[in-house]
Amino acid sequence: MKNLQKKQEKKCLTHKITIGFWRSKLRLMKLLACTWGLGLAAFSSVAYAEIGVSDSQILLGQSADLNVNGLTGQAITFRDGALLYFDSVNQASGIYGRKIKLISLDDNNKSLVQSAENTRKLIHDEKVFALTHYTDTAPSMQAMIMAEKANVPFFSPNVGAEEFYAYRKNVFTFRASFKDELRRIIRHLATLKIDRIAIVYNDLNSGKVLLAQANELLAVENLKLVSQGMMKFNSNDPTDAVRAVAKGAPKAIIIGVSGKDAAAFVHKMKQQPGIPPIFYARSIINPKTLFKELGTESYGIAVTQIAPNPFNPITLIAKEYRTRLAEKNTALAAEGKPQIKPEYSGFEGFISAKILVEGMRRAGKTLTRERLIDAIESIHEWDLGGYIVGFSKKNHNGSGFADITMIGSNGRTVD
Repeated sequence: MKNLQKKQEKKCLTHKITIGFWRSKLRLMKLLACTWGLGLAAFSSVAYAEIGVSDSQILLGQSADLNVNGLTGQAITFRDGALLYFDSVNQASGIYGRKIKLISLDDNNKSLVQSAENTRKLIHDEKVFALTHYTDTAPSMQAMIMAEKANVPFFSPNVGAEEFYAYRKNVFTFRASFKDELRRIIRHLATLKIDRIAIVYNDLNSGKVLLAQANELLAVENLKLVSQGMMKFNSNDPTDAVRAVAKGAPKAIIIGVSGKDAAAFVHKMKQQPGIPPIFYARSIINPKTLFKELGTESYGIAVTQIAPNPFNPITLIAKEYRTRLAEKNTALAAEGKPQIKPEYSGFEGFISAKILVEGMRRAGKTLTRERLIDAIESIHEWDLGGYIVGFSKKNHNGSGFADITMIGSNGRTVD
C-alpha cells in the first residue's frame, strides 16, 4: 500500500513538473513572439524611413548666390518662386500631412569652396531628403556630383549646360538647355533673313562652348558669324570686345556674357556709329538687371525665356502663380514689407516646385528617394495649365520650351 502511494506521489510530482515546464515554455514562446513582433514593427519602420522625411516634415536643401547684389539677381527670385508654391502646399496640409521645409544657404557669390561646404552640410549635417533649385553652372555641377555620390536626388537646377541633360539616375531638369535657347535665337534670325550675326562671349570654358555651339547651329541655317569678341568674365571693360565685334558691322549680336558685363558691352556698342544692331540674350541674363544698369538703352533687347509669360491673362499656370503671389503680397503688406513682382525667374521657380511636389505626391505616403525617382519618371505629358512637361525612365528633362521676349518700357519683359 505504501509502495503504491509512493508511486502515485512520484507520478503526480512528475506531472506537475511537466506541466510547469510546458507553462514556462509557453510563457517564453509568448515573450519571444511579442518581442519578435515588436522587432518586426521596428524593422518595418526602419525599412520605410528615409533621410530627411519624418511624419511631419520633408526637408529639402539649396545652395545659391543669395546676395541681393549678386551678378544677375535671379537666384533670389528663383528661390522665392519655389517658396511661394511650397508655402501654398503647406497651408493646404502639406503632402500626406508632411510640411515642406527648404533650407537655403548662400554660396557667397558663386564661391565653389563655399558651395561645396554648403552642399556637404546639407547632405551630411542637415540630412536633407533632396537638393533642389541650385543656380549657376559651376556650383551646380559640383553639387550634382556630390549628390550622386551620396545617392541624393538633385532636382531643377537653374542652369542650361549640356552636362545636366545627359541621363543621370538622380538628376532631373525641366527647362530647355542653353543650346536649345541658342537654337531658338538662330532660327528666329534665319526666319527674319538676318545674316550678319556676331557674338560676344566670356573667357571661361562656358564661353568657348557657346562659341562652338553658335558655329554649329549657324551652319545648320547656312549662316556664319561675321565677327566675334571675348570679354573677361564679369569685366566692366568691353573695349576690346566691342572693337572686335564692330569690325563685322553686324545687324544682330548674340550676348554670351551676363550681368553687369553684358550691360557694359551693350552700352559701349550702342555708342558705335551707324544703326545699332539687335541684341539677343539667353535666359541666363536677368532683364531686370539690364534695365537697372542701362535704363532706356535696354529697350528692345531680346531675351529667351524657358517659362511661359507670367503676365499672360489666359494661361492657367500663370494665373495660379499670380494668385499665389497676390496672397503673399497681402500678407507682406500687413507686415509692412515690400511687395514681390511677377518675374520669369520667379515663375520658373514656382513651376519647378510644382513638378517636384507632384513627384512627391505620386510617390505616396511612404516617401523614399527611390520612390520619388520612379514617381517623376511616371509623369508623362502632364499639363500644368498651359505648360506641358514629361519624363521617362530614359529622359530626365521635362521640357525644351523656349520663347523669345523683349525688354519693353519700364523694363517689363513682353512677348
